[in-house]
Amino acid sequence: MAYRQNPQRRRDELQKLYDLLNEKIVRLRTARIIETDAAILFRLDKQIEEAQTEHDKIAQQIDSLDKALEQGY
Repeated sequence: MAYRQNPQRRRDELQKLYDLLNEKIVRLRTARIIETDAAILFRLDKQIEEAQTEHDKIAQQIDSLDKALEQGY
């Protein structure tokens, strides 16, 4: 995998993706606050759930890379 060759580069890429997903979640939550249609609310809830799941996975990957970098991997 690419991160084996350069873990810091991989971590930076993951951090960018993490930040983008964080922005997406904020925007979806903002849209949910002002929405009144039940079908759209349901769709927004599912999109928030999916984005949060991906966000959490990336956070775990970043944590793993941070630990590897601390150990001099």
